[in-house]
Amino acid sequence: MLKRLETLLLGGCKELEELPREVKQLVNLRMLVLTSKQKQLLDNGIGCLTSLRCLVIGSCCNLEKLFNDTDNLKSLRTLIIGNCPNLASLPQGVKNLSSLEKLMFFNSKKTSELESLLYQNNQHLRSLVPHLRMLCIDGFPNFQQLPPWLRDPDNVLDRLAIKNCPDFNELPMEPQKIFKSLQHLEISNCPKLSSLPKDMHLTALRELKVRNCPTLTKICKQGQVKIPRIELDGKVIDLKQLQ
Repeated sequence: MLKRLETLLLGGCKELEELPREVKQLVNLRMLVLTSKQKQLLDNGIGCLTSLRCLVIGSCCNLEKLFNDTDNLKSLRTLIIGNCPNLASLPQGVKNLSSLEKLMFFNSKKTSELESLLYQNNQHLRSLVPHLRMLCIDGFPNFQQLPPWLRDPDNVLDRLAIKNCPDFNELPMEPQKIFKSLQHLEISNCPKLSSLPKDMHLTALRELKVRNCPTLTKICKQGQVKIPRIELDGKVIDLKQLQ
C-alpha cells in the first residue's frame, strides 16, 4: 500500500533519528519534506526515489552532509534547503539533477554558510544553469553578490529573489547578457543595495518587487527604473504618475 504514497511530510520532526530503510520502496513518492537530527543523509534511500519532484530539507540543526546518490533523481524539479546551520557543502551529485528548475536556500541568522554552499560548489552548480528557472536566497548575513556560476550567459532564470541579506550590495553590471530570461525580480531587506544596473530595462524583466530597501525604493519612486510593474513595500506603483 505504501508504494502508492505520493507525499511524505516529516517536517518539524527534530527528534527523528533516521529515515526508515523502507523509504527506498516508495517509488511513486513525488514530495518529501524532511527534518532530522542526523549529521549525514548518506545512503538513506532518497536517491532511489525516481518519481520525486520536490525535496525539502529544513531545520536539520546537526546536518553536515547530504546524500551523493542523485543519479536516479531525474524527476526532481524543486530543491529547498533551509535552516541547516552546519551544512557547509552540497554533494557533487547535484550536477546530475537534470530536471531541477527551482532552487531555494534559507538559513537562520546565526550562521552564514552560503559562501561554501554556493561558491565552493561552483562547477557543480554551473551544470544547473541551462534549466534552472527559479532561485531564492533568503537569510544570509554575509551574502554580498551573486555567485560566479550564476553569471553564465546560458542562464535561463525567470525568477530571482534575494531576501534578508543585509550585506547584499551589487547586481551584475550587464544584466542583458546574463538575465535574458528574467521576468520577476524580488529584493527584500537588502538595505545596502543602492542601485540597479542602467541596462536593466533591456532585459525581459516584467516585474520588480522591492521591500525594506530605502535607497532602492527612492530610485524607483523617482521614475529612474523603466519596468512594466513595480511593487514597493507591498504597494503597486502607478508608473504614469512617475512620468
